Amino acid sequence: MSEENRCPQCGAALPAQSPQGLCPGCLLKWGLESQTGDQEGGSQPGAADRASPTPKEIAVYFPDLEVLELVGRGGMGVVYKA
Repeated sequence: MSEENRCPQCGAALPAQSPQGLCPGCLLKWGLESQTGDQEGGSQPGAADRASPTPKEIAVYFPDLEVLELVGRGGMGVVYKA
């Protein structure tokens, strides 16, 4: 098998049309590392790097609700108890 058909990170054989020329295992590892900021070279600043708005700041947008506390946050958003 030629160099072109191998993952540059781990050397595994690549399936046809591999995204960014990486094997599925390395793509998964890269995705997980980018969520935690552990990727070599660091991750780009994004929503995960910013502080979540406080319940008081959120309450302004929901006047009919009593926003009590921040429950959690993840890649898709922030959850508040109201």
